[in-house]
Amino acid sequence: MIIKTNNYEMSRFFTILIFGLLSALSIQARETVTGLVVSDKGEPMPGVRVEVPGSSDFVFTDLDGRFQIVLKDPTKNLTFTYPGLGTSTYKVKPEMNVVLGKGWSGHEKGFRGMIDLEGGMGVGGNTTIKSGEYEWKNIHTLVSPGLSITLGYQINRHLFAGLGFGVNMEWISLEGKEPSYSWLDTRYVGGYTPVYLTARWDFGLTKKTAPYIDLRFGCAPFLEDDGELPYLGYWPSYLRVYQDNCVSFFVAPAIGYHVNIHKKFGLNFGLRYMTGMKKKYNVEREWSDPITHEVHINSKNISQHASDIIMFNIGFDF
Repeated sequence: MIIKTNNYEMSRFFTILIFGLLSALSIQARETVTGLVVSDKGEPMPGVRVEVPGSSDFVFTDLDGRFQIVLKDPTKNLTFTYPGLGTSTYKVKPEMNVVLGKGWSGHEKGFRGMIDLEGGMGVGGNTTIKSGEYEWKNIHTLVSPGLSITLGYQINRHLFAGLGFGVNMEWISLEGKEPSYSWLDTRYVGGYTPVYLTARWDFGLTKKTAPYIDLRFGCAPFLEDDGELPYLGYWPSYLRVYQDNCVSFFVAPAIGYHVNIHKKFGLNFGLRYMTGMKKKYNVEREWSDPITHEVHINSKNISQHASDIIMFNIGFDF
């Protein structure tokens, strides 16, 4: 009789223990999240719909902008919807502070455009062209100002992808050497019109200020304007060099800072590094026979890496 009682008590103990553990796990799975939703002016926002994505569970913020929602299953994000501001997604935290209507109108996706004024200086990429006793040394980009326009789509709160084009001018510096003397020269040689694909990652698009990284990949047609360098030498022999029309591919990563001004309008300050571009030079060596006055011309083309360019840009998005 005693043994039967002990078995019964033991079974009852384990049954209660198991139900207790299951209840504890169930309570633990039901996480309670509380928070406050305010506008970009810091004012509480009542009536904001707070929802668990992929479920029918939702609540509304009260008159003080506060909410409390019980998560039945593990959830990474909550969505916040308010008329006129669309839907925004925030990562779940035990106590959440949510700002709506700030930054890019509080939206996490949609069309977006950017206009940037750029200006920079060349780095490396020196080209030397030598023919006989004549030599152009250290041909490199000195400065290159320009303008770029980018249009695209904000895929989510962080990632933007778009297509853009630009117009850039270019001044070069070089050194000419002849048997009798040498000199330095700086001149405008035309420009290039980059066309590119871009991807940009904003580290907090809805914050007042936040950094970003950007990567452009595209091609840049070099357009000859006043691309001819001064002749080296005099009759009956001289060297002529000029920049030819050509197209070159480039890669241009950037880092910068985004400052929100008002809803969809913001300022961008960045530093870009353009690399990989090549130039094409036409080289002509001409001389005349002093007796027969017959003119001889040797011509060739050379393709040479152009200077990389460190660009500083300032612009705005809309």
